[in-house]
Amino acid sequence: MSRAYGTNNTERGILIDAGAKPHKNSGRGMKKGDGSDNTFVWDVKEALKSFSVSQANWDKICSDAYKVDPYKNPGLLVVLGGTQKLAVIEISVLKEIMAERDELRSQIETLLEDAHLLSEDCQKIIREKRKNDDS
Repeated sequence: MSRAYGTNNTERGILIDAGAKPHKNSGRGMKKGDGSDNTFVWDVKEALKSFSVSQANWDKICSDAYKVDPYKNPGLLVVLGGTQKLAVIEISVLKEIMAERDELRSQIETLLEDAHLLSEDCQKIIREKRKNDDS
């Protein structure tokens, strides 16, 4: 790899790419975890070919996340070979995100249907106004 693999600069780029804000002095400073966003406190791991998640390292990720913000979820960003980017989160959190996405889709569909009906109503009013203006 030609880039500075496994450095704070690569961690920073990975976090920013994921939409998270890097923590200053992550790992060494008072604020644990490598970065966070509105939902997660992220730890970043880079590996050339593989990375194993053990109960011990997941427990540390959870503990560090709780120390940063007890209301945020722990997450692990894994980059393999410098190109394959993965996110590891708890299934319960994934289910919440999917349920929220489904609810938003439903709301969007309702808004689109309402907008379509309003558009039809507006077109009808315009046709009636033109008809009245012509007579």
